[in-house]
Amino acid sequence: MIRTFGNHAFTDPPIKSGDTVLAGNFMQHTPGTVICEGVEGVTVEGGLFVNCLIPDSWIWRHGNNCQIEFCANRHPEMVAHGLPAEPDDCPHRSPTMVDVEVSREDAVKLKTGLKPFTTTTRKDGNGLDETVFTETKYVYTDRVLKPKIKAKVGP
Repeated sequence: MIRTFGNHAFTDPPIKSGDTVLAGNFMQHTPGTVICEGVEGVTVEGGLFVNCLIPDSWIWRHGNNCQIEFCANRHPEMVAHGLPAEPDDCPHRSPTMVDVEVSREDAVKLKTGLKPFTTTTRKDGNGLDETVFTETKYVYTDRVLKPKIKAKVGP
């Protein structure tokens, strides 16, 4: 059956044997995640299969099947879906710090959390002074590991 799927990220996709997948989000948080065990003869015409191991019996024509080591400090929302939490000084952290503009509300949270921030004044679009709050923080990056794992490329 030719099917377009919705968002099935962080779950085992509901793909059936013999399906042709046109689109869908099947992303997993951990590289090399086995999906659709026992499902055979699937043709992939498109879709987001980040960190999925594509079964050998599947025919891969189009789509994204890269393997990415996600950083929990960069993607804290993924921790709720099973991405392991990491310390602030994890291997994904760049040695360089950058200044990031934050809202007044976030600056208040930073102040109560004893994290440093700076304030400067600039002119807004109407020529009025506005206060800008800036936090200095580390940059975290994800690592692309391999473009594809076990993908069988079809005609």
